[in-house]
Formats: sequence, structure tokens, C-alpha cells
Amino acid sequence: MKNISKNIIIDELLENSHIEKVEDVIFWALQAYYLNNKHTIGSAISFSIINRILESEKTKEENYLQNPELIKSLYKETKNLNSLSKEIHSTNINNGFYEYEKNIGEMLCLIHSEVSEALESDRKNIYTTQPTKQLHTLNDSEFKSEFTSIVKDSFEDEIADSIIRLLDLCAYKNIDIEEHIKLKIRYNSLREYKHGKKY
Repeated sequence: MKNISKNIIIDELLENSHIEKVEDVIFWALQAYYLNNKHTIGSAISFSIINRILESEKTKEENYLQNPELIKSLYKETKNLNSLSKEIHSTNINNGFYEYEKNIGEMLCLIHSEVSEALESDRKNIYTTQPTKQLHTLNDSEFKSEFTSIVKDSFEDEIADSIIRLLDLCAYKNIDIEEHIKLKIRYNSLREYKHGKKY
């Protein structure tokens, strides 16, 4: 397999934006290859990989990787919705928003308030029009100043606030939001036109 093929597979595993998990599809493909190509070198390799996965899941051993540091480095910069959810929740706890027991109705209303603020930003045509990538390279003081100047209270900022509050709620309620989004996307793909509604 050429390096480009390896890179695409790794990229797909890291992105994991499909309805079915990429690692599950690869596992199923290995099983199918093993069953349909017995007594070949490829089937022996497939069998070895399948066994490693099954044994590690059964024993819950942590030392199952041959290149653990390399694997960690690959995942270091990637954040899925669930990891973002936990990070947001941890930040909110540290910032004092969980000193008292939370009220779900209140949390939902605050999500709605951020969506309403996004509506006002759109009505006033307040959008982030300048590039923002360079903000990540600034120190905290410079970042805060630049963010306030070019991002704060924009439509994008309020949408981000809405999602942040939603993900915080997901972590608080221990919801695997990635799983539920994938399930819902698949379900919606099977529904009738406009889901049987007027709009």
C-alpha cells in the first residue's frame, strides 16, 4: 500500500465523520477478507489483527500498542464532539458555573438565549469578516484583545456560544452526543420528503 493510501485511512480514522465508525468498517472488512481468503498471507495478517483487537477489548489491557507514543501524537491535535464537550464542561466547572445543582430548564433557556443573540447579530449584520486563524498564535493578552475586536458578539460568536452551551449540557448529562448525532442522521436519511411536514 502506498503512503497516500495509509494517510487517507489515518485521516478517515481521525476525522470519523461517517454514520458508521471507520474503525468498525475496517474491522468488518478484515473479518470478511479472512473468511473469504483463507490459507493466504493476507488472511494470516487479518487474523492476527482481528485477534489483537478482540483480545485487547476482552482483557482491557492498556499495553496493546506497538507504537504508543506515535499513536498518542496522532490523536493529540484532534478533538471530536465528545472530547470538546468534556473540555467545555471542565472549563465551566473551573469558572464557577457548577457551584450549585443545575436546572435543566434553565440550561435549555440559556441555549435558546444564545440562539436569540445570534438572531440579533444577523439583524444588525454583525459578522466576523476578518481571518481568525492567526489568533491561535497570540499570547493570552493579545488574543483576548483581538478576539474582542474582531469576533465578540458576531453571528459566528453567538452560534459558537449556542453550541458550547449544548455541549456543556451533554457532558453534564453524560450524553454521547457523537453517537446520537450519527444515529439521527441515519434515521433522517430514511424519512419521507420534508419528514412528512409542511416545512
